[in-house]
Amino acid sequence: MRYFLILIVLFLQLLIAQENPVAIIVKTKGKVIIERNKKEIKVELYMPLYINDKIITYSASFVEIVFDTGVSLRIEEKSIFELKKFVQNEYEEEIRPYVNFVFKLYKGGVLTEAKVFNDRYNLGSLHIITPTSVASVRGTVFYINVDEDKNTKVAVFKGKVECLLTEISEGILDSLFEEEFYELKRSIIVKEEQQIVFSEELVFPTVTELSVDMTEYKKTVVDDFIKISQKYRKKFEEFKEKRNEWIKKHKEYFKKDIMERKKRFRKEFYEQ
Repeated sequence: MRYFLILIVLFLQLLIAQENPVAIIVKTKGKVIIERNKKEIKVELYMPLYINDKIITYSASFVEIVFDTGVSLRIEEKSIFELKKFVQNEYEEEIRPYVNFVFKLYKGGVLTEAKVFNDRYNLGSLHIITPTSVASVRGTVFYINVDEDKNTKVAVFKGKVECLLTEISEGILDSLFEEEFYELKRSIIVKEEQQIVFSEELVFPTVTELSVDMTEYKKTVVDDFIKISQKYRKKFEEFKEKRNEWIKKHKEYFKKDIMERKKRFRKEFYEQ
């Protein structure tokens, strides 16, 4: 009976996840795929994104996505980026709910414009976990990169980013929304036009001014991305309509996918 209940809960979670996309693909170039439920799906314009989706970009490729909350991301070439967690908290004294994100960057680079629809949401927090750091923000524009040696570079173009000095493990995922967690951890604040590099060897890295390559990236990519993110938010309702059309067009895929996983759950249940 216990395993049967677990099966039901997992299946319900599956249905909820498929019915509630959290973001939309609004621009893509080159080869980009989504790893979802152990399957690879080629990225298409206006397709929906869900929590636990892993986005993989290849050489000379990138993808830009906008969340239903208004936050925009640009995932650069040769990257692996995962949408790990989304939490919405409502408080009686607040008119707009607080939204909180956790992402995970395994390698490559991602540019974040962490601005929400101010008339609908408050941004509680946004965290990006890498192999060597956790970058936490509450509304800013920043770039984060993980190189082949798992070093993490954080460059801030607007606002500031708090970088936590903590051991990176899967267990950290459930701690990022707890205030007590931050009281016990050291952190470094990286301000506008500054950057920092974390590695496994450096105990306490130094904040510096933006490097030449980050200054050039700001001129060629960041400034334009800030402007286009504003346009994405203005056109968001149009994007949602196109996403709904995409979902209707591919409803057979979703139905088949759900049935396959249902069979897999049943098989696992009877093997217990």
